[in-house]
Amino acid sequence: MCSRILVLILCLNTFSLFSQNEEYIKAQYQKAEDYHLNGENDITISTLVSLLNYLDEYNNEVSIQSKAETYNQLGLYYQKYGEWIKSAVAYNNGLQLIKESNSNLDEELEEYFDVTSRLNLHLGLLYVKTDNPNSEYYLNIAKELAEEENNYPVLFVLHKVDRNYKKGLRFSKEIESDQYSSNYYYLLANSYIDSDLETAKVYFDSARSVMPVLEEAKLQHFQFHAFITNYFLRLYQDDSTSYWIDSASFHCDKTEKISYLFNDIEVKRHYLSCCISTYDALGDTVQSNFYSNKLQEIPDKYLLKSYLDYELDNQKQNVEKDEKISIFKKRQIAGIIVLIFILLILFIIYSSRRKISYKNKELKESNETRDRLFSIISHDLRGSVSSIKVLSKSANNIDKIRNASNALLLEFDSLLHWSAKHLDNLEYNPKIIDVNEKIDEILSLSSFQSNLKQITIEVCFTKELIVYADENMFKVILRNIINNAIKYSKSGGNIIITAVEEDKVLSLSIIDSGFGFKHNYTNKGLGLGLELCKDFAHINNGELIIQSSKTGSEIIVELPIEKSI
Repeated sequence: MCSRILVLILCLNTFSLFSQNEEYIKAQYQKAEDYHLNGENDITISTLVSLLNYLDEYNNEVSIQSKAETYNQLGLYYQKYGEWIKSAVAYNNGLQLIKESNSNLDEELEEYFDVTSRLNLHLGLLYVKTDNPNSEYYLNIAKELAEEENNYPVLFVLHKVDRNYKKGLRFSKEIESDQYSSNYYYLLANSYIDSDLETAKVYFDSARSVMPVLEEAKLQHFQFHAFITNYFLRLYQDDSTSYWIDSASFHCDKTEKISYLFNDIEVKRHYLSCCISTYDALGDTVQSNFYSNKLQEIPDKYLLKSYLDYELDNQKQNVEKDEKISIFKKRQIAGIIVLIFILLILFIIYSSRRKISYKNKELKESNETRDRLFSIISHDLRGSVSSIKVLSKSANNIDKIRNASNALLLEFDSLLHWSAKHLDNLEYNPKIIDVNEKIDEILSLSSFQSNLKQITIEVCFTKELIVYADENMFKVILRNIINNAIKYSKSGGNIIITAVEEDKVLSLSIIDSGFGFKHNYTNKGLGLGLELCKDFAHINNGELIIQSSKTGSEIIVELPIEKSI
């Protein structure tokens, strides 16, 4: 009993020690980053070297993984300071540490995959920067490990290295990363600058639209402004319009300001080159020479090709030795194959059941959609048909019957759009639409209902307004909102229609004098028309905003006034 208690105490103490070590390591990483951002390069390096010495006192999996990560951090800082040889040494030390650890344990530990893939990635990128084809060796290892563990940051960089930007863009959308998406968008834009400036503009606009805020994605902001500077310089080269060179100067200034958020020689070189190109285009030789001199002042410490070749040879020799060991390991793995085969069969059975479940869910949703469609047909058309029936009893109601028939046709049109949307048969054909004309058209068709309830409709704008949207969808949105406003307003009430243009968006507001959405109306529908309006607004890159109270409701339709990406 006493021995069990002693073991438990030792385990708790060990766990507590590991937790304290992890907190200490995180604190040292943060200190190093703070020193780095303050430009205290020597203290940054000494902080990480001291951490490595501290970790030497421990000999366990946590300390090995932490040491490998510290070598990785050390290599990154050396690289930012232009010390590429020291950077390569740090990355290689981390890889050797993991290799020796795996060799001692006679197995490859999966918990090392993350740091191993990053160390191989960073060492491979150094080869890329020196135009050495041997970079492929390290990058392939990084890719294999990253794909095995879904290491998104490593895969993100590898797609850029391969210049497979469109595949990278699909990847970033799959994982819903705006930061990655913006990066691939402006890289795609940059690749089209010399061949297709229109396509380049589309991708630059896309990058701008999804880019996160500056502090969250400062590297993306820096590279975006640097690349788009080249884009405007290219336009200026074609037609010498002053607007292009002014835009290039604006974005060049942005690169210079953002560069101070880094302490990175490569970033500094990039923005200085950007400034030189801009002032050369302006014909300002004084400023161009000034930035050229600043570029020449940066020490060139990038001569490491021979060192990396030597390290690669050692690495390959180690791989050949490992391959002999792996033959024995493969025999041990053979026994596991049977188990994997059984698990695979179970997975196939599980996947099949999931697919069947998914199909059943789709069928259920399809049936629900059909039922809802029948409900809205019976509910929304019954009132219009009843009105026509009553009016047809008198020959004096020809005009009223005509208006009611038009309203009925509009109801049918709305229902057809609703069913097309839910049956995936909806067509989307956006164009510039005259808003004033469409409002007059809808008000004319709705005049019978508004006159019947003696409702005054005020259109509080005279300026010609436009939106960029699908015409049929826009008319369905207006019809539904205006007809609902008439339907739920009190007799003798007012409906006010206003519009405001701001930031390339038209905000169209319809205010009624009803009792609000929460009121228990006797003729209240199922709300499917409003659901359709919301869906159509989203399809047209807009929004539907509802504000309701006991004194009335306001529905705001926001739509773009020009073509968006």
